[in-house]
Amino acid sequence: MAQFLKRCLAGLTTICRMIFLVCAGDIGIIISSVLVAFLTTNIAGVVLSASDVTPTARTEIAIVVPILTIDIILLGSIILRIREVARPDRQRRSLLYALVTGVVLLLLKSPWQSLDQANYSFSATSVLLILTTCIIAPICEELFFRGHLWLKLRSHHYNDKLIVFCTTVLYIVPHVPNSLSAFLDYALIGAFLGVIRYFSGGILISCAFHMAMNIILIFGI
Repeated sequence: MAQFLKRCLAGLTTICRMIFLVCAGDIGIIISSVLVAFLTTNIAGVVLSASDVTPTARTEIAIVVPILTIDIILLGSIILRIREVARPDRQRRSLLYALVTGVVLLLLKSPWQSLDQANYSFSATSVLLILTTCIIAPICEELFFRGHLWLKLRSHHYNDKLIVFCTTVLYIVPHVPNSLSAFLDYALIGAFLGVIRYFSGGILISCAFHMAMNIILIFGI
C-alpha cells in the first residue's frame, strides 16, 4: 500500500511538473486567450444589441467570436513553428487503432453545443459558424495541443501516455466548461484525440476526426 501511494505521488508530481513548469508559458497564452475572448465577446454583444440582427444570428456570432479569438491567439503563438509542429513522427504505431479510436469517438457524439435544427438556415453567420467550428477550430487546436504541446513535452523526454493526459487537461482549459458534464465531455474528447495522435504518429488523422466530430455536433447527424 505504501509503495502504491509512493508511486501515485511520484506520478502526480511528474504531471504537475509537465503542466505547470514545462508548459507554464503555454498556460499563460491559453488563459490570456480566454480573457481576450471574454472581452471581445462582450464587445460584440454590445455592438449587436444596438444593431438589427436576428436572435439566431446573434447566437451564432456569440459562438463564433470566442472560438475565433482563442484559436487565432493559439495559432499565432506557434505560427513560426507550423511546419515542425505539423510534421508527422518518423514511425507510426498503428493506423488501424487510430482509426478505430476515431470511429468510437464519432459514435459517442458527446453533446456540447448544438444548433436548433428547426431554426437553422444557411445565412452568412451560419456559414461562418460552420467554417469556424468544423474547419478552423479543429486545425488550430490540433496544431497547438496535439502538435506544439506534444512535441514540447516529448522534447523533455516524457512518455507519450503522460503526454496524452497532460494535453487533455490543457485542452479542457480554453473551452471553459460550465458544468461537470461539460468538463467530462471535453476530457473525453481530448483523451480520444490524444490517443488518435499517439497511434497515428501525427495530427493529420486526429484533425480529420476532430472536424468530423464537430460536423456531427453542428448538423446533428
